[in-house]
Amino acid sequence: FLFRIPTSSVYHLSMPSDCSFHKLQQGIAAMAVRRSLPKGIPLTAGQKIFLTAGSALFGVLDTYRGDLIATLSETTTPSLLLRSLHARMNMSISGRRLMQERPTIDPTTLNLEELSGLPSNTFGYAYYKFMSSHGYSSEDRTPVRFITDPDHAFLIQRYRQTHDFLHCLSDLPPNLLGEISLKVGILRLKIGHCRLSLI
Repeated sequence: FLFRIPTSSVYHLSMPSDCSFHKLQQGIAAMAVRRSLPKGIPLTAGQKIFLTAGSALFGVLDTYRGDLIATLSETTTPSLLLRSLHARMNMSISGRRLMQERPTIDPTTLNLEELSGLPSNTFGYAYYKFMSSHGYSSEDRTPVRFITDPDHAFLIQRYRQTHDFLHCLSDLPPNLLGEISLKVGILRLKIGHCRLSLI
């Protein structure tokens, strides 16, 4: 979900029932032009510990606080991991292009009204149905705040923006069980809060 494919694919990708998750991953589109991310706020070790503990505690008490989960992902994902992921992205043409252009997913680049007119067996329509049925918007994702490297911040932001794609592709609901199941599936990325959410 971090790579780039032609922008028209989101409108034409069909979803046969026997298609593997890996093949469906290839249908996720990256759109728009390179965007500049806001400069991240540097944290001391003490501030990072405080934010991690607070976000974890209050995130459990109020599971609808997506901003707390977002903060947790930023304070628990090691810089070494982000450097490794960045290096892996630069090993392929599509990965380098994605990092250079930094496309974003928002209402201006992925119009739900347009997607609603697509055939029911397309990924675009499945995405529209998922988002509209839950009252979601692609602009709801919390911006990255505590990662200072712009490339690393983009990787985390991209992960957040494609999260709803994964719900569509896996047919997992956006509830506690569905979210944990998704995080089990993406543990290979070794993003900190994915491991913490399983505890």
